[in-house]
Amino acid sequence: MTSDNRISYGGKVNESLDKARSFGEYCYNRLKKLGDSVLFVNGVTSQEVTASQLLSQSIRVAECLKHYGVKRGDSISICCENRVEVAYVMFGIFFVGAKCFPLNPTYTEGELLHASSLSQPKIIFASYQTFDNIKRVAKHQFVEKVLVFGDECTDSNSFNDFLRNPNVESKKRFYCSPQSMMENISLILCSSGTTGLPKGVQWSEYSTWFNASFNMLDPIPNECRFSVSPWTHGFGCFTVIRTVVHGIKLVYLPKFDENTFLSCIEKFNVTTLMVVPPLLVMLSKSSAVKHFNTSSLKYAISAAAPLRSEVLNEMRRQIPNLTVRQYYGMSEGGVFTVQTNEFCKSGSVGILRSGVYAKVVNIESGELLGKNSPGELLFKGPGLMKGYVGDINSTKSTVDKDGWLHSGDVGFYDENNEWFIVDRLKELIKYKGFQVPPAELEALLLSHQSVKDVGVIGIPDDLAGELPMAFVVRQGSVTEKDIVDFVADRSSPAKRLYGGVRFVTEIPKNPSGKILRQVLRQMVNQHKSKM
Repeated sequence: MTSDNRISYGGKVNESLDKARSFGEYCYNRLKKLGDSVLFVNGVTSQEVTASQLLSQSIRVAECLKHYGVKRGDSISICCENRVEVAYVMFGIFFVGAKCFPLNPTYTEGELLHASSLSQPKIIFASYQTFDNIKRVAKHQFVEKVLVFGDECTDSNSFNDFLRNPNVESKKRFYCSPQSMMENISLILCSSGTTGLPKGVQWSEYSTWFNASFNMLDPIPNECRFSVSPWTHGFGCFTVIRTVVHGIKLVYLPKFDENTFLSCIEKFNVTTLMVVPPLLVMLSKSSAVKHFNTSSLKYAISAAAPLRSEVLNEMRRQIPNLTVRQYYGMSEGGVFTVQTNEFCKSGSVGILRSGVYAKVVNIESGELLGKNSPGELLFKGPGLMKGYVGDINSTKSTVDKDGWLHSGDVGFYDENNEWFIVDRLKELIKYKGFQVPPAELEALLLSHQSVKDVGVIGIPDDLAGELPMAFVVRQGSVTEKDIVDFVADRSSPAKRLYGGVRFVTEIPKNPSGKILRQVLRQMVNQHKSKM
């Protein structure tokens, strides 16, 4: 705690930059030191990439980028599925001091046009699968070149030809560009877009290092991590960066397949899963788990969205040797809290990480609140963004004049300084003056044996303000009445499903697993317009 015991502090930062003059130089030095250590393993092909190989390829990317005139301040985009070339390009961008701007490969043409207009990338690296949409984005004047990964591309847009350019000389000694680490932007991440179009979140070199450098777990002998999260999303992107910063082997998949995922755990003796909640929800209800040897597993790191206690209980039943650790953060501020041990309470997202300040304020008045008093969570620290690209007004409304980032999340901390997330401020359902957290109803519904997945929203009502409504993916023959009665028997009057239940085949979510409630609302409006 600080001098005001209602403001919490996570303590001094112990990690060191080792006198590196830029984040690129820091990564360069790490790769040199790691040498022949295996860093990346393709779970499908078993192809391994060592630190030395990654360094060599990233240097070549950096040399070729410089040849094409890329310099500090330029933006370079990557839009493709998980593949090791993403790491080559990402660290090559860091080496030259440019801005790495990952783009979601599942974006539609319109979404790509919006996202690319934020940062205006000079070069876009794509895959054969994303090339058609990227070609349309490339019509903008700011895009000078599109390069395509893989052997499918045989024309002048080939990434392989880009690396083999005979006009680019490989120097005996490569030097990373020195930068002002506090000011130079190294990374631009698209915000989650749960309440509207994504914004471009700018990270300085120092904040990138700060959020990659802390230890997520105590050392594990022969640790092997496994991730299927998109590397173009914040959680997946930092999983790649942490692989280099901490020198821990990472198994990855180009795309998710349940049997391949489970077989990789067995084949590579995976110790740590880097996952988002939907994958754990799937595993908790999967009948396939028992057919694979998962005894090597020790931890699952869950981030990017809240994980319900019902899912945790199911995971303990499915894989008893697995301990799930939750981390809480956001694109605009990095990681705020960590679960440091197994003694954290169920539902807690842990304690503040080092270097982070936090406080809770009254939603209406802004008054500073104390322990066990829910309100909006505010954070301050070296991991905060530099602001949204080209959007000063949104930046000012998110980070106030005193440097506090307004998270938009409702939560509280307890007498042990553990932090709890109640729900998104903008997602609270207002029923007759009561505030109903959708996440609470979703957690309750997931405990029903016939509910596979669920999303809850509030629908407008003239008398009540909003009525809670559930979208349910069912397994079995459960009816709407069964669901409504199940909730009514277990919740207070304000938290019942007065808006009804609609059965759907899937719940729309972004790549990090957050429910896209605006899509659910659109589904309601479309249904009304047809009536």
